[in-house]
Amino acid sequence: MWHRAGIPLEIEVQVNPNVKLKPIDCALLLEVDCGRRPIESNASPEEIVLVERVWNKFREGQIIDVVDTRFNGQYDEDEMLIVLTLGLICSKDMLEARTSTRQVVRYLDREAELHSRLII
Repeated sequence: MWHRAGIPLEIEVQVNPNVKLKPIDCALLLEVDCGRRPIESNASPEEIVLVERVWNKFREGQIIDVVDTRFNGQYDEDEMLIVLTLGLICSKDMLEARTSTRQVVRYLDREAELHSRLII
């Protein structure tokens, strides 16, 4: 079950299904799956900011390369792609470009197809 600020996402969807996810929510999605903090001061210049690193790998068609190696390949690749893509979608600066919590749950439950055009 996905959580946001200690509140299960499913409950939040019931209370306010049209609320948009905040960039901090996305940072948490990406932190967990990539195994690193949003800012890594010891990283190379192109890898300091996690969201930028994930965007770059997405553009290169290699987004799966950002997955934490500690998973040892023990994950569903389609599911991981959905979560990483959602992390990018809700990290957008413009609120209107982000998806609602209800839609996020639909993507996670695979009730709706996540199109890459939503990212661009």
